[in-house]
Amino acid sequence: MDAEKRIAELEAEVRRLSAELESARARDHVRVGALNAVVRDLSLNTTLIAQAKEEWEAIIDAIPNPLFTHDENLRVLRCNRAFKELVGQDYKEIMGRPYHELFRGLDGPFPFGSREAGQRHERASDEIELLWLDRVFRVRRYPSIFPSQEGSPVKKSTLCIMEEITEERRAKLALLESEERFRNVSATARDAIVIIDDRGTITFWNEASRRLFGYTEEEAVGRELHRLIAPDRHHTAIYKGLEAFRRTGEGPVIGRTLETTGLHKDGEEVPVELSISAVKLGGKWCATGILRDITERKRTEEALKLEADINRRLLEIAESSSDMEQLLAKVVVTVRDILGADACLAYLWDDERSVFRPARECGLPAELAPSFRFNHPDADIPLARRLMELSSCVVLESRDEELLAFPPLKPLEGKCRAAAIPLHGRDRLLGFLLGVYTGDCDARPITDRERRLMDGVAHQVSISLMEAMEYKSALDKTMTLSRKIETIQVMHEIDRSILSTLDPREILESVAAMMARVVPCDRATIALVDRERGGFVYEAGFGLKGLKKGDFVPFADTSTTDVVETGRPQYTADLREDEDNLAALERMLLDEGMLSHIRTPLIIKEEVAGVLTVGCRRPAAYTPEDLSTVEKLASQVGLALSNARLVKDLEELFLGTVKTLSEAIDTKSPWTKGHSDRVTRMAIEIGRVLGLDDDELSDLELAGLLHDIGKLATKEYILDKPAGLTEEELNMIRLHPVQGARILAPIKQLTRIIPAIRHHHEFFDGNGYPDGLKDGEIPLLARILTVADTVDAMGADRPYRKGRPRDEIILELKRCSGTQFDPEVVRAFLSISSTVMDF
Repeated sequence: MDAEKRIAELEAEVRRLSAELESARARDHVRVGALNAVVRDLSLNTTLIAQAKEEWEAIIDAIPNPLFTHDENLRVLRCNRAFKELVGQDYKEIMGRPYHELFRGLDGPFPFGSREAGQRHERASDEIELLWLDRVFRVRRYPSIFPSQEGSPVKKSTLCIMEEITEERRAKLALLESEERFRNVSATARDAIVIIDDRGTITFWNEASRRLFGYTEEEAVGRELHRLIAPDRHHTAIYKGLEAFRRTGEGPVIGRTLETTGLHKDGEEVPVELSISAVKLGGKWCATGILRDITERKRTEEALKLEADINRRLLEIAESSSDMEQLLAKVVVTVRDILGADACLAYLWDDERSVFRPARECGLPAELAPSFRFNHPDADIPLARRLMELSSCVVLESRDEELLAFPPLKPLEGKCRAAAIPLHGRDRLLGFLLGVYTGDCDARPITDRERRLMDGVAHQVSISLMEAMEYKSALDKTMTLSRKIETIQVMHEIDRSILSTLDPREILESVAAMMARVVPCDRATIALVDRERGGFVYEAGFGLKGLKKGDFVPFADTSTTDVVETGRPQYTADLREDEDNLAALERMLLDEGMLSHIRTPLIIKEEVAGVLTVGCRRPAAYTPEDLSTVEKLASQVGLALSNARLVKDLEELFLGTVKTLSEAIDTKSPWTKGHSDRVTRMAIEIGRVLGLDDDELSDLELAGLLHDIGKLATKEYILDKPAGLTEEELNMIRLHPVQGARILAPIKQLTRIIPAIRHHHEFFDGNGYPDGLKDGEIPLLARILTVADTVDAMGADRPYRKGRPRDEIILELKRCSGTQFDPEVVRAFLSISSTVMDF
């Protein structure tokens, strides 16, 4: 409004000056130029003022806070768009009206402290609540001047700026309400609530804090928390958290709840659960700590921990080893710890001797340990009688008669007390445990709970002992049964081993090697009786250093001779008992550390043929069961040796018969005498070079002796004919392999050698007879006989020619190798030719 008046005044001035200009032109032409310049300046200023007015109005309207000016009569002189929108009226309705009439419900001007102050022309500020709008404003006023027109005195005006603080007011009220609620809750809270500022100084201390730490609010507020109730030695974590809070001034001091220890006014430490977080109070960051007394919880936790530990220990006993020694070792340690005793003794009842046998101890003073180990309380001592009658634990005070009379504790002269726990099985007393307290004899009495705990320990230990005893009994029976089964199995293996061979040496070595599996022994030997030489021959076994296989021991040098003379077993428990009268062999055994042995005769056809001996380095190492086992094995060995001897006799008889038959074949013609025997010897040597086993060599021997048995069917004149044979006579000769096979076919024991006899005239290239076989089709024994038969035939004299010399025979073998003869067999023969060719 001031600008419009100013513009009007300037326009009037312009008009006045224009009139004066015209007048001046008439009066004075010289002054026209100056006046024109003045008019131009006035026009420019008018334009600038109008532009400034527009800019000022735009700036004022852009301000978001409502603002207006009023005169001394409170009439609105000017306002911006934000004010117009606030009152909801047009500019024309606003201008010139008292501003308080524009606000609904406002019955006068802004008070600014008082109505009179509101009318004074000075700076002021106040908060105004517009109820119908539910909004709150902070109004600031600034005095200003308003120039009058046409030189009138300057009028005073006032600029009012309205800043909305509705949300701020609400937040402040909410904060005040929150603080009030906090104080009300804190006053009735069961947990201690402490607030500290950014320096760690206590600013709030509730009633629960007083109860917990003993300080009143007056004593606590203003003091540093970590010095009052949480010294560094107790609360390093709190101290570090407070230091971090002081550095940052915001954020959570400690982001988790922790358990720690507070310090009471009287110096007693209090276990607390602490949670610290940062809050903003009155615009400042503070740390709020909530502390809860967890003394009872800690006690409960300790009790639960103790119960868990006890249960764990009892479970360990229940799950412990079935070995009695390991079980008792764990029991005495566990019971001592559970009872809080200084020592624990374990005794087991021995039914056979009717005494309590000391089994295990833990923690007993060294001077009492010998008394524990070597005293075996019987059922007549007072404590034993009492325990045998009771089924639950009994507490013995220092002067109780039972305790004073108990042997291991007598040296203490009543300066101890004990808790005796009987261990009962299903139907008998197993033993008892004795927890010994050697400290203060006037210590607190044992509670009912601890008595129940002792009964629980007794029950669990008794169960574990019964299981261990039953396990041991079952294990003993199992071991006995297993040993019997093992003995039977070994006896069966020995039977099979004996039956698998007819070689006496193999039989004896097999028995000696298996002996340690059925009886405990450090040596096992078998000696055969040599009556012609008057002594024993060490044939098989192990464990002796002073004798080698085949060594001879005269009858006079050993007490083994008693076994031969009586035919009964001999048992020696300890050679040291008769050390001065030992024979040479027994002296050697003692020098080697052999202390006990069993000697059993090997009987063949009611005659002692040898002695089986087992020996051990321990004295009295053998039981009657071991003796019975050795006797059974000796009987088997005797029977096996008898059978082997019988079979050997039969084999010798059979071989003798074959040799007699072979000689009969050779003597049919004087020119072939000894032929079969020489062929056999050469064939066996070739077979050895080629790696044939004993059974194959035995078959080769029979085949060699009987390879020409078919010639029994050939007429003598053909065999002795001095001139060359006709084709018909050759064909008759060539039939002898077939005739030989036919002759031997009915004899079952010779079935395996028939192919060798039938094919010993086959050629390696297939040009031989009778079947024209070649290469691998020809049995190996037949190929060997072919070489041996041909070598002997070429070297022997015949009616129609003289025998060839050795060199020519070797050249012929080499020439025919691969055609008539197997090259491998030829090479084998050539490697031993110098030893088998005696012509």
